[in-house]
Amino acid sequence: MAASHRVFAWFTSQLRRLGALLGFGRASSANHDFDPELREVFFAELDDVGESLNSAFAIWRVNSSDQNALKNLRRGFHTIKGSALLVGANDLGDFCRHLEQLMIRLMEQQLKVTPAMIVTVDQAIALLPAYAIAIRDGRAPPAQARAVANRAQRLLA
Repeated sequence: MAASHRVFAWFTSQLRRLGALLGFGRASSANHDFDPELREVFFAELDDVGESLNSAFAIWRVNSSDQNALKNLRRGFHTIKGSALLVGANDLGDFCRHLEQLMIRLMEQQLKVTPAMIVTVDQAIALLPAYAIAIRDGRAPPAQARAVANRAQRLLA
């Protein structure tokens, strides 16, 4: 494991501990316990970042060597991951963590782009609106999310 991945893993574990202490580790059905204003900011940010992800993906799909598009994809997944954890949407946070790690590994040229990666990222971005609805309604993540996350994890292996 590269040093940057160890630091990331340590930081993530510390963030989860802090979140648990502050009560952020609740199940997704308890998301209504969070400040309604914070939740609305989260949903607005999710929409904005989703648009940015779509734009970056359109460029990356055509030119997978475009480092700026790759950075924007990583940044988008990173932003959603952090915001989701702050409002107790842990499933979405974990989902985006896998995709962020995939982007990091591509940026560090530890992985080569494959058609499966392109499809996985496309499907992940397409799931974000369904995730937002599920979180807003206090329901389970979209059914396809598990398959996309599992595929991202396999691609990282």
